[in-house]
Amino acid sequence: MQQEDPNGGSPFIGGDRQESQLIQGAFHSGPISAIRFVGYVGLVLYLVLFFVAARYAWGLIRTTAATPFFPLALYIGIPVIYGPIEYIFVFGGYESGFPRTNLPLRDATIIVGRLFSMA
Repeated sequence: MQQEDPNGGSPFIGGDRQESQLIQGAFHSGPISAIRFVGYVGLVLYLVLFFVAARYAWGLIRTTAATPFFPLALYIGIPVIYGPIEYIFVFGGYESGFPRTNLPLRDATIIVGRLFSMA
């Protein structure tokens, strides 16, 4: 049950701030938040997507090394390569991490399309 707290405390009756964050699903662990939202199978699929995206970004950076697209590939690729490490070991949230995984993949696909249209 929720109620407004004029002092900015927990919106749940009888609950503290940590309990309200757990009820809302605000975990400070990427894998735990993914398990909460999509289960173990979803976590495995999401991690596979993460590592495939990191490999794709690595290949894109290597492919564009001698082209004008290299700085753009670095700009898009480095966060994608670092993403799985941050998500698993540092801080991650499934609800915000999923869009941050998909949008750079779209941008990388556009770069590859432009790169092959130049050839």
